[in-house]
Order: sequence, then C-alpha cells, then structure tokens
Amino acid sequence: MLTSVSMRIQNKSWRVDKDGFLRVTAKVLKEGIFPYRTSELPADFSHKFISKPTVMERIPREAFTKDALSSLEGKPIVVDAHEWRDSRNSLKDGLTVGAVAGTPTSKDGEVFCDMLIQDADAIKAVQDEELAEVSAAYDSELEEANGEDGFDVVQGKIRFNHILLLPAGAGRCGRDVRILNSKEAEPMPVTVRVGNKDFEFADDKSAKSATEMCKMSTDGLQEQIGAKDGELKSKNDEISGHLAKLQEMQSALEEMKATLQSFVEEEEGEEYEGEEAEF
Repeated sequence: MLTSVSMRIQNKSWRVDKDGFLRVTAKVLKEGIFPYRTSELPADFSHKFISKPTVMERIPREAFTKDALSSLEGKPIVVDAHEWRDSRNSLKDGLTVGAVAGTPTSKDGEVFCDMLIQDADAIKAVQDEELAEVSAAYDSELEEANGEDGFDVVQGKIRFNHILLLPAGAGRCGRDVRILNSKEAEPMPVTVRVGNKDFEFADDKSAKSATEMCKMSTDGLQEQIGAKDGELKSKNDEISGHLAKLQEMQSALEEMKATLQSFVEEEEGEEYEGEEAEF
C-alpha cells in the first residue's frame, strides 16, 4: 500500500555546501488523525468502507519504531509525482533530486530527517519557497477501528519509500510538517486559545495582532457593558425611589383607614348611647 502524508517545511537554517548541495531539516510525519480517500486503501481493505468516500486514519507515535526510522535512511527525495521508488526508476526518470541524509529521529510524536537536495532547480525552488511542504510515502499495515474515537483505521509497521517535495498548501497533516528552510529562524505556527476554542496563526506576529484586535474588541465590549450597567443601575435607583414613595403612600393610606375606622366606631358608640337613653 502507498500511504502518503504531506507536511509543511520549516527550517531554522539551510546549509549549502561547497558543492552547492542544499541540506535542510524537515519534519516529515507526525502522529494524529488524518483524512484519506477510500480509493487510497488497498483493494483487500477498501471494501470495508465502500459506503464512505473518506476514511479517517490514525497514525500513532508507537508506529515510529527504530525499524521505521531506519527505513527512511538514504531514501530518495523526489519532485512532481508520488512515484514509488525502486532500483529500476530511482535514478532514471528524472524525478529524484536528492536523498535523506544521516539518521532520522523521532521526538514527541514527530519524525524529523535531513534532506540533501542535489538538483539545482529543486534547490532554487526550496530557497524561493515554491516547494515548501513534504509528503512522506510509505507502506504500513492497517488495522480496522470501531470509529467511535473519530478514526476508522490505525496505521502500523511503517516502511518509508521516498519523500516528495510539494508546493505550499498541499500538506495533508498540516502546515507544521515542513522543510525547515529559511536563512533565519522561520516563524512557527502559533495556537491561541479563546474560551474553549483554538485558533492557529501563521506566526507569533499574526497571533499578537489578532490577540490585540481581540483585546480591543473585548475592551470595547466591556465599555459597552459598563455603560449598560450604569444605565441599569440608574433604572434600578429610579425604581427603588418609586417603590419607596409607594410604600410611603401605602403607609399613609393605612393611617387614613385606621383614622376612618376609629371615627366610625366613635359615631356608632354615640348612636348606641342615645338609643339607650330614649329607652
């Protein structure tokens, strides 16, 4: 099975040796859950998901074993197409522009490697950021999952075949898996949490600008809330004044009723005494 996962390139520095070859570091794979077309699954496995055009596959960090990393050593770096590499085509079809250099590593669920790019056109495309992402092509064993955790398939026993250089925006696994290829430290993606939702920005400057805009909006909203609170307090005070006057009027009314009752009782008493005297 050809499994390919694209990643964004982001390098602290590029290194050009005296022969003009470009060496860059790239994050080529990471753990996570990613969408695959059902047609990308092997024929003996795709029938399980015939009713689904897209299958969510989980790549666990446990798949980044020593054997998986060893399989990445020295593998071809290619351009233009995900053509499976072997001894018959790797150096003959014009797609190979370099190779993985050194020993790949894995840290915190991510796979890194150095790439030695030897083709002048590819080197220029990387330096001009025309090629800014990578896609790792590999074989993996698939295990069906129940789908309850947001994925349908789990990958395992990865064996790398090649790394494809891609234009920006073509990555499947997100823009943070990328060739690390700027002369200076390239801005890293920044995630900002607002309430219970995460927002991703291209770099710290963008995140700060967005945060400032959010703060200004929040401050303006707080001012509006403060003004509304003032109006509400004023209304409450006004209502309290009306209630106090109403209580005063009720008290006065009770006093008047008591006085009237007392007067009525006195009048009735005088009439009763007059009737007794006549009798």
